[in-house]
Amino acid sequence: QMPESRVLIYVCTSMTFCGGHGDRLNGMISAMVLAILTGRHFFIDSQRPVPLALVLRPARLDWRMHSTVAAMPASFNWNDNLAGFEEDPREVLDNQASVLRLVSNQRLTPALLRALPQQAAALGLSPRPRLHAHLFRELFFPAPALQRRLDARRLPAGRLIGIHFRTGDQMPAHWRDPPR
Repeated sequence: QMPESRVLIYVCTSMTFCGGHGDRLNGMISAMVLAILTGRHFFIDSQRPVPLALVLRPARLDWRMHSTVAAMPASFNWNDNLAGFEEDPREVLDNQASVLRLVSNQRLTPALLRALPQQAAALGLSPRPRLHAHLFRELFFPAPALQRRLDARRLPAGRLIGIHFRTGDQMPAHWRDPPR
């Protein structure tokens, strides 16, 4: 008899708050680490503001979903609640549901790696500088439309420096931007 497949789906749909693009990528990469550490298949259901596959394509892991599960409630929502996750990562690590849906705009990876250090090391996921950058390249490469735009800019080969200017707390009645 075949063992039951377990799945983890990162969710960003019109039914969920996802944060900015950088926050979403942190959530996606953290969700992939969670899936790897718990032996789950990993998928991304990200439809906002456009379907993710229009901008990014799968690299080594095909994370695409061929339908949406937006109507299902999130099993775990860690948006703007890193402290809550760090307090008890076992809640999600030990969950035995066949399908887990995760909504997060946080970099959960360090807490996950601290919770399962031997397993993480055996899988090559030990904490190291630029771990999320490495995992990003394992998950994504530019879709053709994005690649054409990048090529048209004639960017220099090699490493580039990106600058992110955060204005933060523009709507303090609705959210509080964490200090960086």
